[in-house]
Amino acid sequence: MKKLIYIYLILLSSLSVLAQDTSIFKALEELKIGSNLPAEIAEKYFGAKPDYYGEVQPIELEYYKKYDDTSLIILKYYTGVGAYSLLKFINESRSRENEEYVIMQNSDHDGSYAIAKDTDYIFINDSIIELIDTKEIVKDSSKYDSKTNWIKGDNSFWDLETVTFDSYRYIKIDSNCVVSTFSPNREISESRMYKQVSERILSHKDLNELSKEELRIMRNEIFADYGYIFNSNDLKNYFNSKSWYTPKYKTVSSKLSMVEKINIKTILRLESKNSP
Repeated sequence: MKKLIYIYLILLSSLSVLAQDTSIFKALEELKIGSNLPAEIAEKYFGAKPDYYGEVQPIELEYYKKYDDTSLIILKYYTGVGAYSLLKFINESRSRENEEYVIMQNSDHDGSYAIAKDTDYIFINDSIIELIDTKEIVKDSSKYDSKTNWIKGDNSFWDLETVTFDSYRYIKIDSNCVVSTFSPNREISESRMYKQVSERILSHKDLNELSKEELRIMRNEIFADYGYIFNSNDLKNYFNSKSWYTPKYKTVSSKLSMVEKINIKTILRLESKNSP
């Protein structure tokens, strides 16, 4: 962890140098996605340091996109304890602050801790990146110390039964390269049939197997979980039969999360497509 923090501080100090030298932008444009940055560029502009043997820490270019005078890049850093990816926004004219976000991180697990955490990312589309935070924990809490998370005795994380939890966050980049972040950020009734529609952004692939009626129920389940009072009798009867549903409000639009708003639009398009 100390090593990662040290590398991160070096990266911050190198950003100001980067903004002053426009030649690096041309070099990035010419570099093939998936290839490592030349050692001199990685060391001078992106904080790479030589290891014990004098080899410069490899940095891979995973993504590059140009927005006027701002470049969006994703760089993957390999360290002695794992790897991580940084999403960086670098402004040539220095008219805005340079920004960066950790969007992928995985570390070697030596088996002595009861919890393992990783972060990965996928592009939902050209403007939204999904960050998946995965937490894997030893199922039997008697096998580890609850305060330190050290596994007891001669047991190892890799030999014990574990459970995995995923949570989701999002980075949105508009056409002017303005960045915003959002997450589901609300409590969801566990008994819901389609609770995933409130937990993460769903793709057409996630929804294609559902019928028009199932899509309608899924979409309205979002409103029901906020306590929306339905006007149509079929929806009113359906949700009144659910133990988690309590009708309270005539409108709940202001309560919807960004994730839910995006999913509602996607479902409505599919419902329309499935109409006879």
